[in-house]
Amino acid sequence: MESVTLSLPEAYDLALEVLSANGFSADHAVAIARNVTAGERDGCASHGLWRLLGIVDTLRKGKVSPDAEPQIHDQAPGIARADAGALFHCWPTSARCRCCWRRRATMALRRWQLIAAFIFPRCLPILSR
Repeated sequence: MESVTLSLPEAYDLALEVLSANGFSADHAVAIARNVTAGERDGCASHGLWRLLGIVDTLRKGKVSPDAEPQIHDQAPGIARADAGALFHCWPTSARCRCCWRRRATMALRRWQLIAAFIFPRCLPILSR
């Protein structure tokens, strides 16, 4: 077997191409591509491009939605609930970050103050096959 060396932007582009070609929505593909590229960047190949095989396999088995949109609902001032809609965890997690910034702004929280809890039903971790 021959090794191929890719730059991080090339790895990201490859991941995005694979995910898009297999039917993931643009937002979901971007979130997963960022996640697997970070795995490569951090030297953790098992969480890098290799993981795309399992991600696509899981999609083809119908265990994950390629295009659901996470729904984030306020539960209380410090608690939010995100219904992931059977997505992989990457996109709901990035949506959570956007939600936290909006909530902090509306609650007049300081930079160091965070949301206390996030609840994620119907969210799949990216696991090995």
